[in-house]
Amino acid sequence: FSDAIKSHQQGLDLALRMNDTIEIVQAMNNLGTNFRRIGALDEASQYHYQALNYAETWSGLSTPTGRKNRVASLNGIGNISLTLGYYDDAEKLFREALKDEFILKRPIGQAINYANLGAIFEQRQQYDSAYSYFEKSLEQNKIAKSDMGIGLCMIHIAEIYEKEQKYELAKAEYQKAYKLMTQISDKWHWLEACLSIARIHLITGNIAEFNSYIQSAENTANQIKSPEHLATVYLLKHDYNIRQGNHQFALQYYKLHKAMQDSVQGIQKENRFMTM
Repeated sequence: FSDAIKSHQQGLDLALRMNDTIEIVQAMNNLGTNFRRIGALDEASQYHYQALNYAETWSGLSTPTGRKNRVASLNGIGNISLTLGYYDDAEKLFREALKDEFILKRPIGQAINYANLGAIFEQRQQYDSAYSYFEKSLEQNKIAKSDMGIGLCMIHIAEIYEKEQKYELAKAEYQKAYKLMTQISDKWHWLEACLSIARIHLITGNIAEFNSYIQSAENTANQIKSPEHLATVYLLKHDYNIRQGNHQFALQYYKLHKAMQDSVQGIQKENRFMTM
């Protein structure tokens, strides 16, 4: 992520010197995504909002490129709103983005927004609606032939099964997602599958498999320096040690989990977000 931020910042500097609006918006959205993935939501918000301002004031807004740039900005802000728990705001942003994706007739764009809307309904515990949106997303990802999108949809659907305590169905979906995601170079998204399969093995009492997957996830999360995924790793290790009666280790991992969680969202996350 450090290399990505450096490269995208250099790209933004060049785009600003050239007054190239398209490149400016794309570079700002890329930077927003980079900072969001390392948990720096304040910086991420600033870049996505600036990108949205450039996109909406550009004379070519109604062109396919203009719409794509605006959609990327809306999705970035929507994802930050979702992370912070502003579900109504996030839903409004994702539905606005989906309208442009219909106009653009982009299956992958529609898939992304259907999945984002599904995530909102999942957070609201409206599982039937969430499942419906994830199925729509899966359908569009298959049309787009996006293995990553298909894998993520499998994870989302499995999470609903898990919450409904349909553990064997969840495990089967997680396993298919993990197998698919291992073929993709994106380690950040691969961690989603790895942590999910680790969690379901812990829930179902398959400790040997849990230990194998959780160690692999921790190594990779440290490698790419992802505090969000490390927070999940430490929480799962806390849960494991509670089950084993190792309360001292459980406390240590819970403290590590909170430290990583604070670095993701920040103690004053709401104030930081609302000042944008």
